[in-house]
Amino acid sequence: TIDFSNIDIYNQIRLSSNSGLTGIIISTSSGNTSLFQAFNCSLAGTLDISNMTLTGNVTLSGNDLTGLISSASTATSLLLNSNNFSTLDLSNFTSLTFLQINNNLSLSTLTLPASSGAFTLFRADVCSLPYIDLSSLTFAANVDIRLQNNSMIAAEVNCILVDLDATLPGSGTGKVNIA
Repeated sequence: TIDFSNIDIYNQIRLSSNSGLTGIIISTSSGNTSLFQAFNCSLAGTLDISNMTLTGNVTLSGNDLTGLISSASTATSLLLNSNNFSTLDLSNFTSLTFLQINNNLSLSTLTLPASSGAFTLFRADVCSLPYIDLSSLTFAANVDIRLQNNSMIAAEVNCILVDLDATLPGSGTGKVNIA
């Protein structure tokens, strides 16, 4: 476990490929954190990042996380690939434009923010997600949406396509893959 509780201001935190890192303790910071990366470590259980003021990229991929506690965040990019989430509440991430939550095999419940930035990438592949309500999100004209290899039935895929038809910009070069 690494303890950041005695550090008041941190702009960037980068932790990677550390199999001995099982936890992070974060205190309230008076500064903005524009980059928070902890990937390919052994973080397990629920990670509480609610004391951080996240403003940019958050990468927590390749761990054993089962929960994430966050407060209101202006983070624009969130990568949570290859963890063990079954439920994921991203409602506090209202400025997202880039989301990857691939390879969370047990992920069956996803709560999205009521509003967002204009997404350029939204990937939730190889999870156990049924219908995902994307109707509250904003998408850029060149958005890349990938939702393949989930637990969706045809009726849920059709609902997502109807939601996207009403939500996506009228023109652009974006793509949608729900296989």
